[in-house]
Amino acid sequence: MPKTETVSGLMRSAYNQELKTPVKYSGEYQELLEGDEVPADEKLSAKEILDVVNTRRRNNARQKAMQAALDAADVKKPTLQDTSVQRATMLKVLLAAGKTEAEATDIINGALGAPPAE
Repeated sequence: MPKTETVSGLMRSAYNQELKTPVKYSGEYQELLEGDEVPADEKLSAKEILDVVNTRRRNNARQKAMQAALDAADVKKPTLQDTSVQRATMLKVLLAAGKTEAEATDIINGALGAPPAE
């Protein structure tokens, strides 16, 4: 039996423009569960099924090729062990908490020490 689910969020931009004030949205839909009958007008055609499978395969191959290229170029994914990632993460959190960039930078420098020279 389908269950009612909610979709909601906050739009900060629309139509390629920043909104002056973010706009909240919310709506409901009926999510089908395993064993539920798909309505006839929503069933995928054979071509649509092939499109779904081929898109999944293409995306998988693309991701593997991209990872192989990064590995071959010895490009490593940054981790929290990297001080630049630590600083960027802390900055996002502090800015979201209402600190100014100057205040956040002072807090970060106090916690981690002066930023590395570039």
